[in-house]
Amino acid sequence: MQIYKKINNIMKKVKFVTKDGRLGFGTNSFSIVTSDKLIELVRQHFVDEGVIIVPNQVDKGICIEGTTKNGGQKIRMEALYDVSFIDIEDGSKIVTRSEAHAEDNSDKGANKCLTYAVKNAILKVLMLQTGDDINQEVANKINDKQKVMLKGLITSTETNETEFLNYYSAQSLEDFSQAYYQGAVDMLQAKLKKVKK
Repeated sequence: MQIYKKINNIMKKVKFVTKDGRLGFGTNSFSIVTSDKLIELVRQHFVDEGVIIVPNQVDKGICIEGTTKNGGQKIRMEALYDVSFIDIEDGSKIVTRSEAHAEDNSDKGANKCLTYAVKNAILKVLMLQTGDDINQEVANKINDKQKVMLKGLITSTETNETEFLNYYSAQSLEDFSQAYYQGAVDMLQAKLKKVKK
């Protein structure tokens, strides 16, 4: 049952995601994490760990037709999904049930519903913090002591620094995010142990 360990490894690397979109209008609008933003943040980590996500709609779902305040057509889709996180090596998996709903004025409600269910499952399984302000955690840069630690580990493990920085979406160690620091250190220290052997 490696899936628990692999999900934990991903949790170490991804700790925070910023809300990058808005839903609704005027005073009824609110900030959200878009699915594209979340997938961009976590996809490579799932690939590296060998974990795939497979959603399965549990019931037929229901469509409720109505109208907006302005008299336009509104279709609300509601459905229940089991979202599986599966280890491609041993087949072990974690399954989380996710209820989702979406509103649309055409035939896109079902796809929106599925997207919401998967997004919500990823956020909850990885216990990701979300925030409106990019300056909260993700943009907090590592301090000088942490830079020295990373530089030393990069050198001693003969890691390609450019590839390392690209992996964590950083231009330089000066630009390295506090949110990814501990995961990066853990990864490099594990690599160092292998090098010493």
